[in-house]
Amino acid sequence: LMTMLTEQNLSLIKNSARMEEPTSALPHLKHGATLRLVVSPQDEMLDALGEKVAEVHRCCVDDRLANLSTLEKLSNIERRMSSLLQGLESIPEDKLEMTKKIKDSERRSRYTQQQNTEVKMNILNYILLNKYHYIEEDVLFFLFFY
Repeated sequence: LMTMLTEQNLSLIKNSARMEEPTSALPHLKHGATLRLVVSPQDEMLDALGEKVAEVHRCCVDDRLANLSTLEKLSNIERRMSSLLQGLESIPEDKLEMTKKIKDSERRSRYTQQQNTEVKMNILNYILLNKYHYIEEDVLFFLFFY
C-alpha cells in the first residue's frame, strides 16, 4: 500500500510539474503576442516603402503582379537600371546630343503651346464674363423700360 501511495504521489508531482511548465511560459508568450500586435511607425514606413517599390517594379520592370519579396523587386529594378545605363553608354555621343536637343525642343514647344492655351482660355473667360455682364444690363434695361 505504501509503495502504491508513493507512486501516486510521484505521479501527481510529475503531472503538476508538467502543468506548471506551460503556465510559466504563458506570460512570455503573451508578451510576444502583444509585441506583434503593436505596429510601430517603423513598420508602417517599411510597408509604405514596400508599396512604393512594388509600384516602381510594376512601372519599370514588369507590369504584372508578382509574388516577389521587396528585396527581389529591388534587385530586379537595379538590374533593369543597370542594363538601361549600359545601353545609354553604348549610344554614340553625337546621337545622344542630338536626341537631347530634340527633347529640349519638344519640351519648349509643349510649354509654349500650354502658355498659348492658357492665354486663349483667359481671353475666352474674359469675353464670356463681359458678355454675361452686357446681357444682364440688356435684360435690366428691357425690364425697366417695358
